[in-house]
Amino acid sequence: MENNNSLATQEQGKKWTPDQVDTIRNTVAPKANDNELKMFLSIASTYDLDPFLREIWCVKMGSQNTIMTGRDGYLKIANRNPAYDGMTSDVVHANDKFLKEGNVIKHAYTADRGKIVGAYALVYRKDRSVPAFSFAPISEYYDGNNSIWRKYPSAMIQKVAESMALKRAFSISGLVTEEEIGRDDKVQTQAQAQQKTQDTSRKAVLGNIWARFCIFFGNEEDARAKMVEITGKNSSSDYTDDDIKALISF
Repeated sequence: MENNNSLATQEQGKKWTPDQVDTIRNTVAPKANDNELKMFLSIASTYDLDPFLREIWCVKMGSQNTIMTGRDGYLKIANRNPAYDGMTSDVVHANDKFLKEGNVIKHAYTADRGKIVGAYALVYRKDRSVPAFSFAPISEYYDGNNSIWRKYPSAMIQKVAESMALKRAFSISGLVTEEEIGRDDKVQTQAQAQQKTQDTSRKAVLGNIWARFCIFFGNEEDARAKMVEITGKNSSSDYTDDDIKALISF
């Protein structure tokens, strides 16, 4: 793993100090490796999103690192752009009269609206004649295992539609929101199982390395001192794959 001084460099006009990098690594990007952390810092700087306000963070699913924000993160990016000219959005129910004709939305409803079927959003820009449009079917995003989705389905699906439209209107890349990803239980379970297998394998490898060092040096104190010398780290939880390779090669 690189020294934090090498990561604490100028990124898109933003200066990250070593202390800031340490804090980010230990809080909002705890499982990111050095290259992933560099990308995270660069994207945070590019879009001027503050990790310390949790406007941007990382999520690791198996071996996949995903840089995330919320709908409000996209909205912050939009509001800084002088071309932003507002947004219209709403939730659509089964009994609503909903019609999209070209770039025009016609949406009417009464008290008995029925079940939620989705949500739409239009984002307007002063420099474009056509608004960015998105429609998010709730069947693709609803997460019955998530208490927030169960309690506030209207608000959540509307956030999805707004996030997608904002992203499209301002060409936001490298970022996703939790709502955009949706929740596929099978995929989540597979990712969790894969991560558990990797963690178990890693513990076994580290256990073998520790045993070998203890045998070689004859005591735990000298074994630990040598491992710290090789890796530059006091805790095995901080070891990178390169650290483990170095210990195996000793």
